[in-house]
Amino acid sequence: MSVTVTGGRKNWLGQSTAVRRGKAARLSATLDHGKTLRPFLAFIVLLAGTGSAATAQTPDPEPKLPAGLEAEIESCKADPANRIGGAAIGECLEDRAAERRAELDRRREKLAERLCNPAHTKQLFEGGKTWEALRQSECGLLGKLPGNTASYINMASCEMTLALQQSEALALLEDFANPWCPSYELVEDASRKGEPVPGEAVEIVGSSLSWTFEPTPDARIVVSDSVSGEVVPLDISGCSFCSGDADNCEQEGIYTMREDLERPLFVAVCHKGAHSQRLTLFDPVVRGAEPVVESTGEYFIEWQIQKGRLEYRPDGAGDAVWPEYD
Repeated sequence: MSVTVTGGRKNWLGQSTAVRRGKAARLSATLDHGKTLRPFLAFIVLLAGTGSAATAQTPDPEPKLPAGLEAEIESCKADPANRIGGAAIGECLEDRAAERRAELDRRREKLAERLCNPAHTKQLFEGGKTWEALRQSECGLLGKLPGNTASYINMASCEMTLALQQSEALALLEDFANPWCPSYELVEDASRKGEPVPGEAVEIVGSSLSWTFEPTPDARIVVSDSVSGEVVPLDISGCSFCSGDADNCEQEGIYTMREDLERPLFVAVCHKGAHSQRLTLFDPVVRGAEPVVESTGEYFIEWQIQKGRLEYRPDGAGDAVWPEYD
C-alpha cells in the first residue's frame, strides 16, 4: 500500500493552495522585512474546540483538522498538566504519537506471526520503515519551518496524524490479509526415528495407508492401501540408517507428515555411502513412487517441519523449503 503525505497542489492537511492562502490572509503575522508568514497549524490546534476559528472574514470554510487529530488535541488540552498550553500541547501530542508508534510495532509483530512466507514478513516490516522515514522527513521538515514553538506543535500534530493514518492502514492488513500457509505436521506415531525395523507394518491413523521398510535387495518403503489393495514401492536404495547422537544420526529415520488425513507424505533421511546424508520426500497419493524432493549433503543434512513446511539444509547451507513459497 502506498502512502502519500504530500503531493500535487495539496498540503498535508488536504487543503488546496487557494484555501491555504485564504487562511494566510487572516492569520498571517507581519515580519520586520515586510513579508507575511503563512498560518501555523498551531493556531488551529490551540483554537480547536473553542469556536474562535469561526471568525473568518472570507467565505472560505473553517480549516479542518485531520481525522482523529482533534480528539487527541482535546484530550491533551483536558489534561491539567498541559493547562499552560503552547509547547505543552505539542509535547503531549509528540508523546502520544510515540506511544501509538510503539503500539503499531507490537501490532506488526503480532501480524507477522500469521505470515509464513519470509518475503511477506520482510515486506510488512519494510512498510513500517517507510512510515518512519515519512515521519522523519515530512514532519521533521515541518518542525524546521521556521523552527519555533508554533512549528514544533505543527511537527507534533504531523506525527500524530501519520500515526493515526498508519493505524488505519495496518488495520486493513489485520482484517483482510489472508495468507495461504500450508499446515503439514509430523505424525509421530507413524514415524520411526533412527533405524526402522524391517518388516514392521506401521499404521497411519485416519488413513487407509500403512508402510513397511524393506532393506534388501534394494532399500525401499512399501506403502499399502488397505481399501484399494494398491501397493507403491518408494525407492531409497543406497540408504543405511543409524541411531544415536554421532554422525548426525539423530536426524535419520522414516517420518510421516501430513496436512490431509488421506494424503500422508514420507520423509526418509539416511546415510548414503561413507559420509553423505540424504533426504528424500515422497507424496505417493499424488506423485506415486516419484520423489518430490531429494537433497544430499556431502557430510550431513539438517531438516525440520516449521510453520507447516518442510525445511532442509544440506551441509547447513541455504534455507530450502517444501512446498516452495509462491
